[in-house]
Amino acid sequence: MVESDLDVFERQEKARALEIRLAARTRHQIARDERSRREMMQNWPLAAGLVLACFAPWLRDLAALFNPWGTWILLPAASLVNCKELPIDSGIRSIAAQFALYGQFPIEAVMIKSVLRGRVNLGAVISQVALFHFLAAVFLWLIERSATP
Repeated sequence: MVESDLDVFERQEKARALEIRLAARTRHQIARDERSRREMMQNWPLAAGLVLACFAPWLRDLAALFNPWGTWILLPAASLVNCKELPIDSGIRSIAAQFALYGQFPIEAVMIKSVLRGRVNLGAVISQVALFHFLAAVFLWLIERSATP
């Protein structure tokens, strides 16, 4: 059986239509993958903050080896809440200390994410977080110095 020119033409047109649909689907999938990668790059601070929060008790024990400066620099929020010079009830202090211990890194991650939106480079963000930790340690040192007679 011999195919007519019309049958050959129809088959070629169907093949071209299929190629066009596949190309459009591929372009759509590439664009979707690119959006997904961009969103992942924007959310990496949150993921890092949550991972660090999981290791917060271990980091606290590690920083306690270099007490008090280690905890002041690595975990300033928890150190501030645990500061005996502040007039906080012991029940509230224990709850706030747990919140500060586990919440410090995710809160810093949200701060980093908001700063990175402004097209700031990563080195500047890290230096700002390091400066925050250093100033918190100096603040805690001043509190301790003022409390000791």
